[in-house]
Amino acid sequence: MGVFDQKRRARGLLSLAGLAAALATGCSGSPSPIVEETEGELGNGVFRWQCVDGSDPTCGTGNFPNAVALGSTFDLDFTPADDIPGRISSFRIEAVSPSRLSDTSGDFVAMREGGVSIIATGDEFALDFLSLDLLPVDGVRLVSAAQPGTCVDDDLDGVCDPSGGGGAAVLELFVQQQTQVEARPLNGIRDLAGALPYEWESLTPELLTVSNPRGNAARLTGLQLGTARLVVRIGDYSQILDLEVVVAPEPDPTTTGEPPPPDTESSSGSGSDSGSGSGSGSDTGGTDSSGSDTDEMPTGTTGESDGGTTTGGAR
Repeated sequence: MGVFDQKRRARGLLSLAGLAAALATGCSGSPSPIVEETEGELGNGVFRWQCVDGSDPTCGTGNFPNAVALGSTFDLDFTPADDIPGRISSFRIEAVSPSRLSDTSGDFVAMREGGVSIIATGDEFALDFLSLDLLPVDGVRLVSAAQPGTCVDDDLDGVCDPSGGGGAAVLELFVQQQTQVEARPLNGIRDLAGALPYEWESLTPELLTVSNPRGNAARLTGLQLGTARLVVRIGDYSQILDLEVVVAPEPDPTTTGEPPPPDTESSSGSGSDSGSGSGSGSDTGGTDSSGSDTDEMPTGTTGESDGGTTTGGAR
């Protein structure tokens, strides 16, 4: 048995041990760890997603992804169903199309665009399989970092959605305040899973600094008012994102005294421009004690802001 087969077999055995440990932990009353797993298409077992490093946005979502970024790395475990014959002593996981999904290094690497099937075999018998889409990165979404256990994944694609509980799209930063953010790779509107190399760079260091970059996460600090420009490179793809650095609003005395977070409207940085304006007017009238009427002149305020993002070079 080769080193690769031994690694796969060891991970398979560990997945069974991990399942037993998780069940034992659950019985003791402690919370079970968040895992990303899905039943195989034949119903003969469960595939579990294994994040190679912390840059994989699937980690901690609790949902198995359905699309993987080209060039990214990931791994899988397989746990057979209870009714699988006990005579099957070992199993392995492999891609049906190795030219699209390489696994020669012991981890899967997405090599070529298209659909791919991954099969679990035991003693040379096919036990189960699953299918994934391998897609190139063609966009970036900058989102606020989600706190553990707060991921919202309504579309069940294995990546936190840009809404509630962290994962909201970041468009603004407050002056002299730090914001922890994450970069999410996209293909169109689809989130992509898998570990990729990331690079962060501020094109306007007088307005914005980047600190503590760790994979797809970094800390941004707005220094002074203006439109800051940030470059995020994901593998061979890069994109320029525009962020408005604004003054933090005054604390609200009727609540906790904390100012609201910066603008987090949904945006994927696809190169669109947006503008907004607001206006208000009032007209009041009243009667004083002598019976005379008074009218106040209408008052109104308007405001406009422009923000946009431009797309850099793609693969």
